[in-house]
Amino acid sequence: MFLRVADAGVDHYVDRVVSLGLFFPRATVASLHQRPIKVLLVESDRGYLDELRDRLGDARSGAGIDLEWAGELSGALERLSHGGIDAILLGLDLPDSEGMVTFERTHAFAWDVPIIVLTDVADENLGMTTVQGGAQDFLVKEE
Repeated sequence: MFLRVADAGVDHYVDRVVSLGLFFPRATVASLHQRPIKVLLVESDRGYLDELRDRLGDARSGAGIDLEWAGELSGALERLSHGGIDAILLGLDLPDSEGMVTFERTHAFAWDVPIIVLTDVADENLGMTTVQGGAQDFLVKEE
């Protein structure tokens, strides 16, 4: 299993991505009915992209989720500058940024895009801190 919401499992995570009312601001919901949901995965390990695509495909074939990947914060900010991203899955330990600073810079740059922070089991407190700082939610990556 690639990702899980604390105490809920992958199915709950996928439901949160697909369930527009819980995951996206209302202003975004109307436009999402006509196009796929664009999610930017910001994670140094590109293998997570393929694994997440497999999990989302297995759980919700035809859900209309378009995943993009950036391996560094600089690449993510560049992609976000072009617009069209509906949500961000954000790893905090990147080659060019680490920890809370990664979240703070992303949130300041894309304050209107929901951010789901990806943490390691040992960093669950950091995940809670990012939610208090404005993240939509956090997910604990399985080891």
